Amino acid sequence: MKSFSLLIVLFLSTLTGSFCQSIPWERINPNPIESSLKEIVRVPGTNRMVAIGTGATILYTENMGASWIINYYPAGISRSVNLNAIQFVDSNLGFAAGDHSTLIKTVNGGQSWKSVIDSGNVNFLDVYFINEQTGFMTKRDSVMKTTDGGLNWISTCLCHSSYYFFPKYLHFINDSTGFIGNTGGMYFFKTTNAGETWDSVAITPAIEGFGLWAIKFLDENTGFITGSVDNSSSNTNYILRTSDGGATWQVVYTDPFNYVHDFYFFDAQTGFATGHRVMYDNMILRTVDGGLTWQESNMPYSFLNLTAPSFLDNGHGLCVGAYGQILKSINWGQDWFIKYQWTFHTADINDAQIVDQNTVFIGTTTIGGGGIASGCIYKSTDAGYTWNKVFGANAHHAFPIYVLQFLNPDFGVAIGNHMGELHKTMDGGTTWVTFEINYSNFATKSLWFINEQTGFVGGDEGGNAVIYKTTDSCKTWQKSDVWLHRFDEINNMAFADDSNGFAVSRYVQDYFLRTYNQGDTWVVDSFDVSASVRKIYFINPDTGFAIGNKILKTTNGGDTWAAVTHDLEGQYQFTDIDFSTDEVGYITVSDNASTLLRTDDGGDSWHSLGFEFYTTSTPDALAFFSKDEGLVMGENSIVFKTYTGGFVGIDENKSNTTGDAGLVCYPNPVTSSLTIVFPDKNTDWHIVSFYSTAGRLVKKVILSGYNEKATINLFGLKEGVYFVVSKSSDGNRSAAKIVKF
Repeated sequence: MKSFSLLIVLFLSTLTGSFCQSIPWERINPNPIESSLKEIVRVPGTNRMVAIGTGATILYTENMGASWIINYYPAGISRSVNLNAIQFVDSNLGFAAGDHSTLIKTVNGGQSWKSVIDSGNVNFLDVYFINEQTGFMTKRDSVMKTTDGGLNWISTCLCHSSYYFFPKYLHFINDSTGFIGNTGGMYFFKTTNAGETWDSVAITPAIEGFGLWAIKFLDENTGFITGSVDNSSSNTNYILRTSDGGATWQVVYTDPFNYVHDFYFFDAQTGFATGHRVMYDNMILRTVDGGLTWQESNMPYSFLNLTAPSFLDNGHGLCVGAYGQILKSINWGQDWFIKYQWTFHTADINDAQIVDQNTVFIGTTTIGGGGIASGCIYKSTDAGYTWNKVFGANAHHAFPIYVLQFLNPDFGVAIGNHMGELHKTMDGGTTWVTFEINYSNFATKSLWFINEQTGFVGGDEGGNAVIYKTTDSCKTWQKSDVWLHRFDEINNMAFADDSNGFAVSRYVQDYFLRTYNQGDTWVVDSFDVSASVRKIYFINPDTGFAIGNKILKTTNGGDTWAAVTHDLEGQYQFTDIDFSTDEVGYITVSDNASTLLRTDDGGDSWHSLGFEFYTTSTPDALAFFSKDEGLVMGENSIVFKTYTGGFVGIDENKSNTTGDAGLVCYPNPVTSSLTIVFPDKNTDWHIVSFYSTAGRLVKKVILSGYNEKATINLFGLKEGVYFVVSKSSDGNRSAAKIVKF
């Protein structure tokens, strides 16, 4: 107790005024989130728009996308859950359903959520509640009904044919009559007895080969369906309309190239249909005459799948899609512009290379039209804030860029994983020359250049591990025959100095290849610890690391290796490593979107560094400019920057006058309830986050409305020092340091 009291005194000695706050991680890309957004809806009677998506994501805006509040863990559900559907009964009550038998509920318009169902492994596809007690969900081949708010469910098979389907577009027009689509055939399902039974309704007149996608009824008479006829000779896509409750249907739109997937109607006259063209360019159709005629909206190019939009009464609308893309219209959908879009047309950032204090290159996997994987290299000259594509994504270089290396601001090399090619620049990425090593059957996996003349490329050639060497700056290549039991490709290479080099394969746990003579010959060596090593990294000729399912360290140039400690429990694969100084380093963790590892003692021990509530994707690449300034990047184009080494920082060198930071917290020290006085009280909302001194987010509170101050219960927080960070809807941040005891 004496030591903790001393800690209080030491920290409170700095609390003589307010502070200027530095958040631990700043999101650079994509904004506001990288998750693929599957649906956006307006909360009835409000201007709030709520979107859902992959990675258990729920986010909402009250100013039409100018700012967003993101809930990464709604109801505490796992990030492995993809939310597939959302529906609001009124301005407060709403439901969202998703994979792994997930159903969550809000009673405050989407600001917070609690679980209704949180166990099982069924993927719920759609949800619709008539009121708080009576609701429906769909799963494969079935529709489920509850009459007690979701505690108990009765499942009804939607039987029609011998093949299964995934029922979607569930909706009711009154308490009794509802519809389900996405059957893939010439029929839909309808109930007129509040879901007690569902009847298959044939579409007449019949269209041979027609497969139904979306369905939307506005009332008992007027409804719409979309679908297509796909065969080897031609494709035809349709919108059909009924005015007699589905007894007969008329074609109101047809096109061989435009696929229509989803509907949204603001009222009986104004509606929208979203879809894509044959070449995967998105399109939105618009009607202003009750669906009798449809015209294409003016759209920016995008191949990212869009969902149906949602509109306010003033004609402002939002439409969301894959990789966090958000489009906006301010004229009832006549024209759309990109409100948010990823900086890179990139699925993953695979590798990064710092050139100087401002310049960094990244190699990426790009997902193009039709899902074709290709690769690009991007360059930033402002330490990661803006990026320009400098190479790739054309017909000849249609392969991901997995590894790149720059020896200086001008000279750089890069490889993908195919075609036996290496790409080189001599002018900082402005122009590139491609060299053929072995075009026929060499899959390039790794590279290392000692200088501009001498370099190595490793990989797989016909099922055998090979290393090629050049001594004339890529003009000619000589193959080194290497052998190791089941060592069928070289995945990573590194040199400790000009002569001593290492090569590993992820398929071999205990062995590596080593050269003592600049790659003229390679010999088999053994790690002293089995670690399934995926990457080798050297700080200096003596000190290096090998990471896989363990962290190994050498202090004698790779002659011996020993496992070092870390504080993660369970089994992990470590993917990337970078040191900003000889003492400070970082490691990324595979399939883990919430944790990085950091060392402050030269890699003798590693400690988890909080990354929660920042991303739904896994960081895989590191690039640090200095001890505190660096980039963490990875899946789905995520780029985060820190100026504090990943910790929450309060700059105490700033003036300590009360007016600077403005966040007042009392009592301090605090035992249970903390009162916070906000400097910017005339805002739509505040997000108050509590961080441990290790940078881990331990509590987050979302406050709506114009709050001058708020009292927050700190029940559950352990004794210790915490940073309190407030963010308002106008973008202002302020912070303070408190002691909980």
